Amino acid sequence: MTQQPSIDHPARVVAWIADLTARFPRRAPASPDELGLQQALADRYTAQGLEVSWHRFSFGTHLYANLLLHFGLAVVATGVGLVQPLVGGLLHLLVATSYFLDSTHRAFVLRRLLPWRPSQNLIARLPAATEPALRIVIPCHADTAYTGFIFSPRMAEGGAKGPITKPLALVTYLLFALALLELGAAATGRLLPWWIALPLTVPALLATLGNLDVVLRNQIVPGAADNLSGIAAMTILAERLRLRHDPRVEYNFVATGCEEASLGGATMLARDRQAEWPRESTLILVLDGCSNGDLRYLEEGEMFVTPVAPELVACIEAVAASDGRFAAMKKLPVPVGGSDAAVFAGRGYAAVALSRVDARTSVPREYHLPTDTADRLSGDEIVVSSDFAERLIERWVAMRIGAPASKG
Repeated sequence: MTQQPSIDHPARVVAWIADLTARFPRRAPASPDELGLQQALADRYTAQGLEVSWHRFSFGTHLYANLLLHFGLAVVATGVGLVQPLVGGLLHLLVATSYFLDSTHRAFVLRRLLPWRPSQNLIARLPAATEPALRIVIPCHADTAYTGFIFSPRMAEGGAKGPITKPLALVTYLLFALALLELGAAATGRLLPWWIALPLTVPALLATLGNLDVVLRNQIVPGAADNLSGIAAMTILAERLRLRHDPRVEYNFVATGCEEASLGGATMLARDRQAEWPRESTLILVLDGCSNGDLRYLEEGEMFVTPVAPELVACIEAVAASDGRFAAMKKLPVPVGGSDAAVFAGRGYAAVALSRVDARTSVPREYHLPTDTADRLSGDEIVVSSDFAERLIERWVAMRIGAPASKG
């Protein structure tokens, strides 16, 4: 197989992404286009001499249908609870517990009522010469998102300026509180007053309406920035690291599936690779949106914050200080959702996601919008993101296992 030309140049990388969006325009989670993109990457990595394998799994494919199910049921439960507080309290407890477990990737309860479909993660491996002293895993999601009113620029700007930092956590904790109040009322033989129950349900109602809009539209965005720019940065890294491979290090370049369905591919991969990828010797470096904003590293956790490992933060800050092109790099607390890094961090790995966001909104420009097309990308930003990731890897390797021995 003929090796394809390098994309390690601003103009070439944008042209490559434009070609991929044209060939695979509707990369919904677990879709044929998601698989088609992964197969195109597999062909490219095989031609470069990497070892390609597939990790198969099944997952619930529609994040917004899952949210609609949870919070829509919560609204119904409030109506039931006004006349049957025991039933309403149990339903609210079920919803809150299910979403808490779902969003922390610990278990899936109500999501099991929705369709689950086969998907896959593509893994391209650059092996160490012997047993690896260190393993670097670079996940980037291959699928793309649905759109709706909740992603409009007006909503993004309002959310960035609003006082609520974890809106879905607020909804979930209010449902826990409502469940306790209803169960308490049932225990005393009383009804919970409507003027208590209804205000506590308003956030769930708003979440229901917003997600209903996304489900009814059923519109997939092109996903040039989110996340073909990350896929491109990962591919540039594969080209570079293959040419100057430290033989003590194993690299795994992973195109995950079902990320936009609540990090499905990463959840299943982290579950199935625990023995093969030991936490103490593995770095997870996610590239998620490498254009359309300023460099950031993400601090994640929808229900509670999972801090980035301090030694990894020190590496990021040192690399940011080493080059003026990286000067804008700083921490971004993520209010809703998250990246593949959140799954691994929750399992105790040193894990972080690099991204780019508009400083006004704290999300990338064109985020989850139909305008997320290749012509809106900055090739320079993608290449600089690759440069930052490469230097971060070099610094992490030197810190953990030292510089490679001289061949002289």
